[in-house]
Amino acid sequence: MRLAALLLASLSVSAGPAVGQDGATESLIHLEGDCASLVMWDEDRSVDCQDGLLVRKYDDGRIHFSVSVTSGCCALSFEGSAEMRFPDGDAVIQIIDRISFHRAGGPPIWSEGVGDCRWFHVARGPMTIACAFSGAHDGKSTLLLFEADGAAADPQRF
Repeated sequence: MRLAALLLASLSVSAGPAVGQDGATESLIHLEGDCASLVMWDEDRSVDCQDGLLVRKYDDGRIHFSVSVTSGCCALSFEGSAEMRFPDGDAVIQIIDRISFHRAGGPPIWSEGVGDCRWFHVARGPMTIACAFSGAHDGKSTLLLFEADGAAADPQRF
């Protein structure tokens, strides 16, 4: 629950003037599981990645995938447009156009670029969520590999 509180606070307080932030939160899902791998700006930060993933969807279609980095400190979000792809009916590809790093007590760091998050429909039990992003200005990669444990995800609607 600490993860959800930290991420929700950091995303709502530090949201800034971002595209899609004007929309209200439509749903919030907390997935239990294991943060198997995290690379931030080409640096392996897997040991700092906390278990649990928060998925926040806005009523304008934007979606954020967020993990806590170093307990009680920071949150990293992969943020995408309303554009989703469904290549085979079960798989979902969410286009990512920005990441944000929110630090407790500090201003957020934003990076525009290109990427995507891929997963299978949540109702199918254990699954892998893989996000890959390349910064437009520096070309550095930010990657996340999260293994959801298959526990029922109960979306909260707003």
